[in-house]
Amino acid sequence: MMRSSGDKQMIKSFRFKVETIYSKRRTIEISIQGPDIVLLRVPLRTSAKKINRVIEQKHDWITKHIDSYNQKIVDIPKLLTDQHSEWLFMDKVYYLDIIEDALYKRPIVEFTDQSIVVWTNSKDRPKLKHILIDKYKKELRRYIEGRILYYASSIKKHPKAIRIKSQRTLWGSCSSKMNLNFNCVVSFAPKKVIDYLVVHEMAHLTHMNHSKHFWRLVAINMPDYKEQQRWLKEHNYLLKIN
Repeated sequence: MMRSSGDKQMIKSFRFKVETIYSKRRTIEISIQGPDIVLLRVPLRTSAKKINRVIEQKHDWITKHIDSYNQKIVDIPKLLTDQHSEWLFMDKVYYLDIIEDALYKRPIVEFTDQSIVVWTNSKDRPKLKHILIDKYKKELRRYIEGRILYYASSIKKHPKAIRIKSQRTLWGSCSSKMNLNFNCVVSFAPKKVIDYLVVHEMAHLTHMNHSKHFWRLVAINMPDYKEQQRWLKEHNYLLKIN
């Protein structure tokens, strides 16, 4: 896979930044990745001229959705480390409850029904944010491991390793070494969407492409997978760490 980040010598100047990912695919897909970032997934050897033409043709659609993105992002629960700030986890809002006491040698983080409780001896809020994100990664990994075991009985494959990463554009990936990688921000999505990402990447353990055989295997394990794809396209603005 080859990626270009809006090379000005290749891509015309727009009010938004254009990023491109080249891969073995047949069609061009456009998605909004930020307040001023447009991501294009394009077939290999797609010319800059064609990319420019597609952007110009979709310019009104792109600007409309960027404006919509900017309006919606204001209302998203931000990952602030203030007492009672809101944190989103698997499509549910939790309230942060910080308990400070010098007796705690290291931070302890626990989920309750409505809160994320942190016991800590530190007032270092940036450090606390990293601790909370690490907790998210651990909880997401635990959930994904369970879903991999569930779907392995049907897909008949199991990854060699599972990694939770911080990435800008990919929700998940499958390496040639049969390792599955998942973006930690998908922990903000509903469980059914996370399940789709698990099925998608596990299907790559058998088909390292997006052929009709690949999509048939996905559909067998998740008949409504297109609904989950639609959610990702419509709610990608939620999957950010502020």
